[in-house]
Amino acid sequence: MATRHIARSIALQSLYEWDFYNKEKDLTEIVERNIKEFGAGINEPDFVWRIVKGVIEHIKDIDKVIEKAAPAWPINQISIVDRNILRIGSPKKWPLMKRLNWRKITAAEILLNSLTEFWERCIKN
Repeated sequence: MATRHIARSIALQSLYEWDFYNKEKDLTEIVERNIKEFGAGINEPDFVWRIVKGVIEHIKDIDKVIEKAAPAWPINQISIVDRNILRIGSPKKWPLMKRLNWRKITAAEILLNSLTEFWERCIKN
């Protein structure tokens, strides 16, 4: 299995666990444990950290985009795995999204685009 695919899986597992425990457990410890347990042989452990840090640094903005795209589903009603998949879709783009004119590009379009790109990367790697 490709190393970036494994890294994405570890990031998702870590964010899931952290979210499952209401963000009260130490995320650093969770990520380190998951890298050690599931990431033997990955050549880019820093890729896991870039994903996790990208999500954490922009989680409020990401969640606002998700809530705007799915108003019938408050963030706490979306399953833990689903909301964390949405969150890791494309962390590099979240700061840019804050500056976008929402009248021209809807939150749903941005979210769908990010999810599509994320899954394409998973499939390719």
